Formats: sequence, C-alpha cells, structure tokens
Amino acid sequence: MIFEGRLGFVGAKGADKLFFPDVTFRVIHNIRFHGNFSFDANEFLTFRQDYDAIINLNWWDSQDMQDVIKLAPDVPLLPLCKHYGIFDSFGTNTHISDYMFKVPKLFDANLSIEKFSRFYSIDEKTRCIFDEFKRKIHPFKRVLGVHTLTRDNKQWPPGKFRKLLDLFFSQYKDFVALIVDPIDRGLDPDGLSDRIIRFENGDLSTTSSFIALCDAFVGIDSYFLHVADLARIPAVGIFGPTLPIQWGCRFTQHRHVSYPDISEVPVEEVLHALSELIQQNVSTNFFAEKQLKLQET
Repeated sequence: MIFEGRLGFVGAKGADKLFFPDVTFRVIHNIRFHGNFSFDANEFLTFRQDYDAIINLNWWDSQDMQDVIKLAPDVPLLPLCKHYGIFDSFGTNTHISDYMFKVPKLFDANLSIEKFSRFYSIDEKTRCIFDEFKRKIHPFKRVLGVHTLTRDNKQWPPGKFRKLLDLFFSQYKDFVALIVDPIDRGLDPDGLSDRIIRFENGDLSTTSSFIALCDAFVGIDSYFLHVADLARIPAVGIFGPTLPIQWGCRFTQHRHVSYPDISEVPVEEVLHALSELIQQNVSTNFFAEKQLKLQET
C-alpha cells in the first residue's frame, strides 16, 4: 500500500465506511454538505493542520472547493476534475470508473482497475435478513433487484416498469422482484403483489448489500446500477440523457437500453435485454454460487 498509515478522510458522515470499508484512516473529519455538492469551505480550516496534501477524488468541481484552495494555498492539491489541467477532461468515450482510476495509476502505472473493482464484504447479519426475506416468498427462488427513482429526466415511467414486471413474471415463474425505491411508485402488477418485496426505508449500506445478493438487476442510471455492476450481478441499465459508455455497467455482464428521451424506451426492448441476460448468465444455482463467491471475498 502506497500510503499505508498516512491517509486521512474528509467527507460526509459515514461516507468513509460506505465507500472505503477496507481502509484504516489515520484521522477522519466529517463536513456537512448542503444539497449535492455544497459545503462550508471554512470547516476545512479547523483541521487543515492534519494534512500535508489533498487528493480530491470527485470528478466534479465547485465554488466551495475553489474556496478551499484560496483559504489554504500552501496545501498541495491533486484533483481529478478537469479544471486544474492535471488530467484530460472526462470524455464521452471514457467510463467514470476508468477516469477516476487515473489517480491511483498516477502513483503506480501497473495497477489494474479489475483488481479493485469489487463490492465490499457483506456481514452475516445482513445475509440473515436477506435470507429471511427469501424464506417469506417461498416457493420462488430467485430475486430481481429493481430501482426506478432518480432525477425526473432520468426516470423511466412507472407504468412501463409495471408492465415490464408483469411480462417478466409471466415468463419467469421462479423470480420475485426486490424494489429498493424509497417510496411506493405503484409498480405492482395486478394480482402479483405476492411476488414483490419492498425495502423502502433501509439504510444505504444494507440496501446496497441486498442488491449485491440479488440474481439479476434492472434499473435506471443510478447508484444501485453501479452496485450491481461491482457485485457482478447481471444487469440491464435503462438510459436517457446520460451516456451508458460513461455511466453504465463496466464490470458485470450487462445490457444497456438507451434512447435520447428515456420515456420512449420500449418495454419490449428492456424485457428482451433482461431475458437474454438471464438465459445466458443466471442458472438455478446462481444464488448459491454467488453466496460462496461473496464469502470468499
């Protein structure tokens, strides 16, 4: 490890454990975010003395980050975002994972992203909770993870998701759907509510682990699509204004269905992509095999 015993963390509360569970930080400082990207740059000054340099892994820039630079000009900064000229711009033909991995490769050009692109180890308590869900839905054996909620222009209409699940359930009798939307969007097909599992109020870590334990995944461009990707869950991503080559799956077996207007994405095309993936990748023993692989990590 290049910086063993020397790394500190600055970020939102709990983000260190969620995104860097295998790293032991020398010191952790939490800052309060307002909205998606805004924070108080003056907070940095309260712990500035704990750091000799800053590595900013965010691909985006903000005025607050600019203020940090002005408030602490003596602290060397290695940023990922394009405005500082260290790396090329985030191009339309580059996946975000490869773009972010430019930072560690700057220190060791021989590093391979595949070696580090994995989902974190799932604790036994979370596995037991998931197994209890599965016991309640007997005799169905396999689980399709579903996530539908994001910004308006990236959302596929709920009616199309409902139709997709209706057609999918008629084709695959041994599947249920685990829906991890924070609210009920009315996705239950008529008469098939017994094949829907809702997990609406779970914490992010537990919900992520549930998705990682599924047999397949379908959803829009969002955090949980990346979870499925890192956990090597066969996944279908539904895209509109964002580009799959930048924000889609990178590591798992996958299909992307992309239209400029996401509302125009046909249900039949998504179903075909999902069916094709399942037939090629999801055996009846897939879940047991996946459990074994996850335990080995």
